[in-house]
Amino acid sequence: MSKLTVYVVFIAELVSEMMDNTLYKIMLLGWLIVFSTAFAQTEVEGEVSGEWNAEGSPYIVVDSTWVPQGERLTLLEGVEVRFNEDQGLHVFGDINATGTEDDSVLIRVSEGVEHWKSIHIFGRALSEWEFTSIICPENVFTLEQNTRMTLDHCLINAREYSFYGTGRYGITNCILTFRHSTIISGESIITAGGRLTASNSFFDFSDTEREWPGIDGEGTGFRITSCEFIGSVVLNNGGYSIIDSSRFLMTPDGRLAGAVAIGSSGRMTESYVEGDVAAYNSNGRIMPLHNNVILGALNVGDCSVDISGCRIDTKLRVTVNDGESITIRNSIVRGVTILRDMTSVLIDSSYFIVNPDYNRIESYFSARNIDQLNVTRSLFDLRLNISEVEEAVFDHNTIIPNMYADRIIEGINVSGIDWTNNIFITLAPGGRLFGANLPQIFEYNCVWGFDYAGGRRNDLIPLDSLSETNVIANPLIDWQGMVPSLAADSPCIDSGDPEAPQDPDQTRSDIGARSFNHDMHAQRIEVDYPASTLISDIYPNPFNGMVTIFFELNQPELVNIDIFNSLGRWQTRLVSGYYGAGKHSVLWAGLELPSGNYLIRMIAGGEVNHKKITMIK
Repeated sequence: MSKLTVYVVFIAELVSEMMDNTLYKIMLLGWLIVFSTAFAQTEVEGEVSGEWNAEGSPYIVVDSTWVPQGERLTLLEGVEVRFNEDQGLHVFGDINATGTEDDSVLIRVSEGVEHWKSIHIFGRALSEWEFTSIICPENVFTLEQNTRMTLDHCLINAREYSFYGTGRYGITNCILTFRHSTIISGESIITAGGRLTASNSFFDFSDTEREWPGIDGEGTGFRITSCEFIGSVVLNNGGYSIIDSSRFLMTPDGRLAGAVAIGSSGRMTESYVEGDVAAYNSNGRIMPLHNNVILGALNVGDCSVDISGCRIDTKLRVTVNDGESITIRNSIVRGVTILRDMTSVLIDSSYFIVNPDYNRIESYFSARNIDQLNVTRSLFDLRLNISEVEEAVFDHNTIIPNMYADRIIEGINVSGIDWTNNIFITLAPGGRLFGANLPQIFEYNCVWGFDYAGGRRNDLIPLDSLSETNVIANPLIDWQGMVPSLAADSPCIDSGDPEAPQDPDQTRSDIGARSFNHDMHAQRIEVDYPASTLISDIYPNPFNGMVTIFFELNQPELVNIDIFNSLGRWQTRLVSGYYGAGKHSVLWAGLELPSGNYLIRMIAGGEVNHKKITMIK
C-alpha cells in the first residue's frame, strides 16, 4: 500500500469516529478510498526486488535505485514506472516485465524530464520483457558484457540510443532477441560478438544522422526473419548471418540505408533491399542468395556465392580470390555485371539487361581473369566484354549488343571460347561481330545484322568466313514480355548442334536461349481462342512465396499487368509486353510487398480484368 493510501485511510477513520451517522461514515470512507486509488503512487529508491503490481502504480524512481545481485524484479501487467530527472535503474540481478496485450507495462520519464540514466543491466543478467512500452529520451537500455535480453511484443522509442553498450566496440557479447517488437531509435545499434535474433519485428533508424543507420555488428551472429528495417544491417569480421523474408528500406530523406552486409558465412533469401547488399569471406562455404529483390548493387568478395531467383537492379560486382566461385541461376541483372578474378563462373537461365536509369553504353557484362566460364540459356541485352578467360563455353544464349558499339564482343582472348547454339543480333546494323580474330569454335549459331565477322579496320573478316553450320539470317524472335521466344517460322528452330541434347519436345536442339515447343504450337493452332482477354486463374491463392497468374488472349495484344493494394494504390508493374493469342502464365514473387490483400489488373486490347489475391508471409 502506498504512503498516500495509508494517509487517506487514516484520515477517513479519524473523521468517521467523529461522526455518529453510520451512513455518512460509509459514504465518506468509500469516497476517500476511490480518491486514494485514483491518485495512488509509490515512490521508490534504494534496493528493489519482488513484484510491482498495478495497485501501487505508478512507481516513481526518485533517487538511486537498484536490483541487487541474486534478486529479481518483476513488473506485472498494468504497471507504469516513471523516472525523475537524472534517475535510472541499475540491475545487478534479473528484471522481467510481464504485460499483456490488453494491459501493457509502461516505462516513462516524469513530466518535464529531459535526461535520465537508462535501465542499466550488468553482465550475465537475464532480462525478459513482454508487452512493454518504453518511450524515453536518450538511451533506453545500457548493457554490460554478456547480458541476455529478450523483448516480445514490445515498443522501444528513444530520441538517441535504444540500446547502448559500455564496451569499447559497443554492446559486447550480448544475446539479444526481438519478437513481434518495434524499435525506433535515434542512433544505430552497435554490437561486438554475441548474437542478435529478430523475428516479425520493425526497426526504424530514419532519425539517425549516420550515413548508414541501422545495426552494425562486429563479429555478431545475426538471424533475422520476417522483419522490416528502415536502415541497414552490417556484419563485419566473422559471425554467421541468416536473413530470411525481410525488407530493408531507405530513409525518407533518401540516404542509402536499406543495405545488408553478410560476412563470414550465412544466407539471404526471399528478401527485398532498396540499397546495396555485400557478401564476403565465407570461409570456404557457398553462400546462398536466393529469391531476393536488390535495387542497389550486389558486391561479392572473397567468397563463393549461389545466386538464384534474384532481381538485381543496378550492379552485380564480384571480385574474389582464386579458388572461389559464383553461380547465377534464374536471375535478372539490370545494368552492369562485373565478374573478376575467379576460378569458376556458372550462369544459367538468367537475363542481363539494360537498366532504364542508364543508357545502353553504361550497361554491360564484363568477365575478366576467370579460369572457367560457363554460360547457358541466358539473355544478354547489352554489350559483352570478356578477357583473360582460360576456358569458356557460351551455349544456347541470345545476345544483343550495345546499339552504339560497332562490335558485339569486346576484349581479348576470346578465341578460346566455345560458342555454340547462340543467337547474335545487332540493333544498329553494320559493324563487326568480334572486335578481333574469330574464336576457334563458332558453330551452329545464328548471326544477323553484322557486316563483318571480325578483324581490324584494315583487315576485316567477312561473314562467309564463319562455319557453314551457322545460320546467317534474321532469327525472327517473338518477344513475349521480356522473354525472347522463337517465332513459328524462325530459321533457328531445329538448327542447333545435332549432338546437343534434344529440346523438351524431343526434337533437335534449337538455337537461342529459349527453345520452340512444337507440341505447344500445334495445340495453339487447334484450340478455340477465348472471346475476350481474361485472367483465367491464379494459383495458389492465398500464396506464400510465389504465385502463378494465368491469362488468355483472343489475338496478339500489348499486355499490362499491375498490382494494387487494398486501398487501390498502385504497387508494381508485373508485365508490359506483347503476347500472342492463346494461354499464357506469369510468375510473381511479391517479395517487395508486405502481407495483405491485393488486386491484379490486366489491360489488353482495350479490355480490363481484375482478380483479388491474398499474400501471407
